[in-house]
Amino acid sequence: MTQTSQIDAMLREIELDMPPLGGVVHSVGVLSDGAIPNQTWERFEQVLSPKVLGAWRLHEATRRLDLDFFILFSSATGVLGNAGQANHAAANAFLDQLAAHRRALGLPGQSIAWGAWSDIGEAAEQRDRIATQLETTGTGWISPELGIRTLDYLACHDITNPAAMSIDWRVLEQSLNSRPSFLDELLSSDEDDDPAGLDALTIDVVELRAADSESRAEILMSYIQNQLQSILRLP
Repeated sequence: MTQTSQIDAMLREIELDMPPLGGVVHSVGVLSDGAIPNQTWERFEQVLSPKVLGAWRLHEATRRLDLDFFILFSSATGVLGNAGQANHAAANAFLDQLAAHRRALGLPGQSIAWGAWSDIGEAAEQRDRIATQLETTGTGWISPELGIRTLDYLACHDITNPAAMSIDWRVLEQSLNSRPSFLDELLSSDEDDDPAGLDALTIDVVELRAADSESRAEILMSYIQNQLQSILRLP
């Protein structure tokens, strides 16, 4: 539904015959994959239309309504990119920015970058074609049951641009020609391991037993602090 007249008619029907509209979930999408030399503007329009025009016109039509949520189903492709999906990546990157734009206006807005769902959706319909590609990048499938539970969790926490993916990060790293800087904290190669850093995460039990109660508390506090710094990646 990308036509303003259709959206207006739907909202009028809700206003006349149904309870007040509580929120919007925009979850449509079309795939038309192809390498850049094979992409045409018509194929871009086919993919961008339901996401860009559809989402924008829903935003425009509902911006004066008192909504509790405005959730956009974006894609991991808009975050990580994917060979042959330049049009799909662009469409979903727009959804991510639309959520931020709505927030800047004081309106609810959330764009969730989903990985591939199994059984339902555009990816599931093309499962045979994309299964090998997903496996190569370490990407698994999100079951509808897990997806609904994740949606409930993310909607309750109201994060602007969360991502929900089933990924083996080490396999993904091996599939990348270069590591995106924003993934540095999620990707870790063996050569990145720091022996000195690992030493800081161990505790000397002999020293702990020999220490008096005050020193023992300091040793334990230092150990816990180092653990938290490592796990949470805080200074």
